[in-house]
Order: sequence, then structure tokens, then C-alpha cells
Amino acid sequence: MKDMYTGIDGLEQALLLWADITGISPEKTGGTFTVDQWRIREMNNELKESLAYDPTKITTIMLLECYLNDFIDNRSLSLRSIVEDTNFMQEYFTKIKKLASIISSEDILKIKSEFQKNIISSLNHYGVTKPNTFEMVNDLTALSFLRRDAFKSMHTLECHQFLQGTPEDNKPLYHQDVYQFWDINSLIYLLAQSPSGICLSLIKDPFDSSSYFVFGIRNGGTISILTDKDRESHPLQKYMSRRPDRDLASRMWKHHFPYSVMDIEIEDSGFSAYAKKRKQDEVISYQTEFISIKKISDLEPNEMIWVSMLFSQIEKKFWKEAYKAPELSYTTDMITQKKIIKVAQELPGIIEDYKPLEAPLITTSLLTDPNIDLDWDYPAEGINSWMEKRYKDLVSDEILNQNGENDNKILIGEADQSEELITSLQGHYNEVDISTNHFLIVDKDTFWEFNVFGKSVYKRSIELKSADPSKFGTENEILREQRWFARYNQASIVNYAAQQEFIKRKSEMLDWVKERIYKNLDFLYQSIAQGELKIIKPK
Repeated sequence: MKDMYTGIDGLEQALLLWADITGISPEKTGGTFTVDQWRIREMNNELKESLAYDPTKITTIMLLECYLNDFIDNRSLSLRSIVEDTNFMQEYFTKIKKLASIISSEDILKIKSEFQKNIISSLNHYGVTKPNTFEMVNDLTALSFLRRDAFKSMHTLECHQFLQGTPEDNKPLYHQDVYQFWDINSLIYLLAQSPSGICLSLIKDPFDSSSYFVFGIRNGGTISILTDKDRESHPLQKYMSRRPDRDLASRMWKHHFPYSVMDIEIEDSGFSAYAKKRKQDEVISYQTEFISIKKISDLEPNEMIWVSMLFSQIEKKFWKEAYKAPELSYTTDMITQKKIIKVAQELPGIIEDYKPLEAPLITTSLLTDPNIDLDWDYPAEGINSWMEKRYKDLVSDEILNQNGENDNKILIGEADQSEELITSLQGHYNEVDISTNHFLIVDKDTFWEFNVFGKSVYKRSIELKSADPSKFGTENEILREQRWFARYNQASIVNYAAQQEFIKRKSEMLDWVKERIYKNLDFLYQSIAQGELKIIKPK
């Protein structure tokens, strides 16, 4: 009878030996730790995580070997401790050798060799010729962590499915290029017109720091994406972030997406990342073709190897397991554009009960309905309710329902509608009456292009905002964002109306205050003399 197992079967014993050797139990998560103990604790967390992500346990074995080598290289012992407790040290060294023999057994070496061969086969499939990429495959330490990262990414990247239907039996097409899109809608529609397969795309945002990557996936009637796009605390967060460079750096280090295609500059010990300044590309509303920005075979070694492993895992999840998300996702564009329905009709296979995204008309009463208080950080009915009621006639349904246009509107009040300003706009405006107020409506981009009066007029105007058509999420998330923008625009109108009334009635209110002060001068003088002010409440 053997007293130990080798290879995968010996993993449980190997983990027990590891805990015994390091003196840190994987179950210990609280309390105090030295710096070295904290490093071991983090290693233990990685090992537990790898067991959850990779049921084959191969990743755990490979990581454990890396951690053991690191531990041996950095563990220091004094000669006195060895001399004074020779028996203990001999037993300690025996445990280390025993652990090393388990994780370097013949069957483990064979598994690692097969894994390397599979990676090399993938690299050859993509036509990779870079020597440093193949050198990284031979670096088992680097390969271990890339395998860990690939499994982790597969579980942490957000999955969204825009259509669900019957799968195809054919193997997926692996696109050979990294593509660039200006919005997610174009990618979805082009995926629907392409053979079933997997592609890697950069979704470029006018704010470079908000650009993100997606794996675009189509299997028959099912269209999915996996993305590293950050979840924002509110829809305008990217415009208000104090350190967008840090947001980008944080997103970059979570995975191995090829952000190098954006010509990224890294600073502040890796905590800051930004794209170098260059001429702004022209934004295309709807792309009609895939635009390649780099061959996958030309990616950096870690990016190339990681992408090849992700492609393999995506095939397993979306083809062999035919994964279906619990609910469909939509883009804001799908509220007004029903192109996705036509796309669904043209796809091979049966689309399963597709439900178009319908956005109900938003009214002021809906925004203050207690049933949607969960939309807001604070109850909708609060200290400013009197202002909402006072200026409610200015808040029309049209203002609240700026659905998916992404053309922010500037409303210019009558006080600024000078002949010079109107002439400068060259007819690029519309007119609207809201209650007793007459406004000029100008698209924000047009306003800054033609308006020679600049910031002074802008500060006195109203800016209405609408949701980004490329925003995606579940039905509830998209509709919640619509309500958020409606609330934002309502607040903008109320704020403008309050300011205008203040300007209009400022002198009137000053006169009102002065009149009452003069009426009470004798009382005020007496109070000053006595050093005490008594307020007499009227009966």
C-alpha cells in the first residue's frame, strides 16, 4: 500500500503538506499576519480560487509548484535553528521533498507537456512567428499564471446575450484579427451576418480611458459577448472621474486584453495608464464591415497566449455546453431601433421567444413614485419637492424621454436669443415653447461649433442629456438608466427655472426685505442696545 499519491490524485495531500510547511492554514483568513505570512495567505487564496475555476485541478498543481519554488528560494533558516533541532529540520526537509515529488511526478510532467503542445498548436494555427512568444510557452512559471488568469477571466468577464436560439454543430470560426468598433451595436449586427465564430474587438470610446474589449460570439441563433467593461456607479461617471487614468490601469491589469493597440503610456508604477495624444479618428455611426487594427499573431506574448486559451474556453462554454444566460441583454439603441428583430429573423436556427425592448413613456409622476425609490440613492420625495411642483409646467414628456439619441441638447433661453447668436448658429437650431418660455434647441456639438459666445451662454442654458446608444445591460438596467436621465433632465429644468425666477425677482425680494427691516427699526435698535434679540411669534 502506498503512503502517498502522486500527480492529480495526490493534490489533497500536497495541499496539506503545503499548509504544514508554510505554517499558514488555508482556513485562516483573519487575525494578524507578518509580510511573509500575508504572501502565503494570498497564495492560499489563489490556490482555492483555482480549484473553483478549473475542475481538472491542473492549474492548482502548476501554481502550487510555482509557489513552492518561490517559498524555497525565499525561506531563510539560521544555522542555530538547524543545529539545535536537527530532528525537526530533517522532518521539515522530508516534507518539502515529499511535496516536490508529488507535484513533479511523471503523470504531472506529461500533463504539463501536453498543455504546452496544445498552446504551441494554437500559436501555429494563428501563424505566430515571434520567438519570444514561444519562449514564454517554455517558461512554465509564466504559463502557470497565464492559465490561472485565463480561467479567472472566463469567470469574471461579464457575459451578455442579445439573442438566444438553436446552436450549430460546426466548430467556431476563430477570427485572425483584433477589430475596432465605435459602438457595440455595429459589432452585434456584423456578428449576425458572419459565420458562427469568436472574434476579439476593441470598443473605442471618445474618452480613451472608457474604451473596453469584448469577445464577440455567435453560435447559430445565439449572440453573446464577454467584456471587461467597468460597471459605473451612475451613467455620467466617466465624465466626472477625477482619475480616469487609474480606472484604465485597473481595468488593464485584471486581464490580458491587448490594450497595447491603443498606444498606452504607463506611469506611476503601473497605477496610471493613458493613451498618447493623436489625431481623433472619425466616429462611424454604424460600421458595415470589420475594421482590423492588428493581427492576433502580432500580439504581445502574454496577450497572444491568454487569448488562445480564452478562445478554447469560450468554445467549450458556448459550443460544447451551449450556455444560455438567465435573461437577455439589450442596448439603449434597441429602444428606438428595431434592427435586431430583422437580424433575428435572418439568423439560422430558431430564435427562442425574443422579446423586444419597450420603454414606457416616462412622466414626472413616475419619477416620484415610491415604487421606484430603489432607482435612487435617496427617496424621490424630499426637501426639493416644492420646487418640482412649482416648475412642473416646464417639464414636458418630450424633455423626460430623450431615448437613445445620444445627442445632448442645449436649450437657450429668451434672454440669450440675441440677433448675433442666432446669426452665428446659421440655422442649425429648432425652436420650442415650454409653458410661457421660448427656447432655441441646438445639438451640443453644433452649439460649440457655431456659437461664438461660448461659455457665457452655455452657463446660462440648459443641457439635456440622453443615454448612450451603445450602453448595454439587462432590460431592467437599460430602463433604469432611462429613468435616471429623465430625472437628471428634470433637475436641470427645475434648476434653470429657479435661477431665472431668482434673477427676475431679485430686486423685488430685496425691496420686500428692506421694507420689513425699516418697519421694525425701533425694535431692532432696542434689541441691539440690550444685546438680546427676542422673536415674538404672532398669535
